[in-house]
Amino acid sequence: MAYPVTYAAAPAYAQPSMTYASAPQATYAAAPQYAQPQYAPTYAAAPQYAAPATYAAAPQYAPTYAAAPVQPEVSIDWGVVNSRLPYEQTPDQKAQRNKMFRDIDLNGNGFLSLAEVDKGVRDVIQLDQVFDCKQVIMRAFQAAKNYGGDTSGFGPDYIEKKEFRILLQYIRSYFEVFEMFQILDVNSDRKVSHEEFIMAATSLADWGLNVDPAALPGVFQQIDVNGGGEILFVEFADWAIAQKLDLNEEENRPVQGPEQPQYAVANQEYLQAPVTYAAPAQYAAPPQVTYAAAPQVTYAAAPQYAAQPTYAAAPQVTYAAAPQYAAQPQYAQATYAAPATYAAPTTQPYPPQY
Repeated sequence: MAYPVTYAAAPAYAQPSMTYASAPQATYAAAPQYAQPQYAPTYAAAPQYAAPATYAAAPQYAPTYAAAPVQPEVSIDWGVVNSRLPYEQTPDQKAQRNKMFRDIDLNGNGFLSLAEVDKGVRDVIQLDQVFDCKQVIMRAFQAAKNYGGDTSGFGPDYIEKKEFRILLQYIRSYFEVFEMFQILDVNSDRKVSHEEFIMAATSLADWGLNVDPAALPGVFQQIDVNGGGEILFVEFADWAIAQKLDLNEEENRPVQGPEQPQYAVANQEYLQAPVTYAAPAQYAAPPQVTYAAAPQVTYAAAPQYAAQPTYAAAPQVTYAAAPQYAAQPQYAQATYAAPATYAAPTTQPYPPQY
């Protein structure tokens, strides 16, 4: 049996009596009164620009073209040119030509190629002004190489000794024509334009062209065979030779060129001046070598060998007679006993009766 528990009353504690001092009253100083700044922005005065520039009026250009270049006059000693191209038919000049031909014909085959002639003008004839005019050498070579009328062999493509004199004469004539051409070719572009030809009316008249200046445009068209609007040297040379123009140089000699125009020739494959090789050297026939007859060799007679040896007959071998064997043994025939005879079986009923 449980008994009730009785608790004592909770103790009563005395309440402490505490008196707190009142919080101090803080007194703040009045907030300072700041004077508001009064801003009055001051701007810089607007820049004063200078008055706009006044430009002078655009210059008026009057193009002034340089005067057409004047071809410098080339000083040529025609006396020297004539003396170094001995084409006259005199004994003295013939002797000069013979020596000159031998000196130019380096391989001595009797034919001069274009390359040999070109080199000979510089080294043997010693005319540097002519050597610099490749068109002169080309035209003279092509006009002279068939002068002898060759149609076969090396002749049609090379200068033979019989054509050497006319080669020298053509070199002299083409060189004179080239000097005329240079005077016409004011801008040195190796062609004569229509304007250049018309402006040269005075020079043409001095060289022997007796035509009205108004007819020069028609003359220009006649010279311009290919219709290109410009005159090439070969075209001018054909025309100048046909007209028998004369430069009127000191030590003057008339121009003597081929009768046939060379323009068609110049437009063949050798217009580009390919390398021309000298004709092959002509070698002497090889010597005929006669060899001595081959020696007759006599051989000794073949040796006679001794007769073949005769061997003795092979011995006859006699073998003993084959051995005689004994007859085969005769075996007795085995005799077997008669088969056993058994008694007849007992006859009983089957199955047994019980």
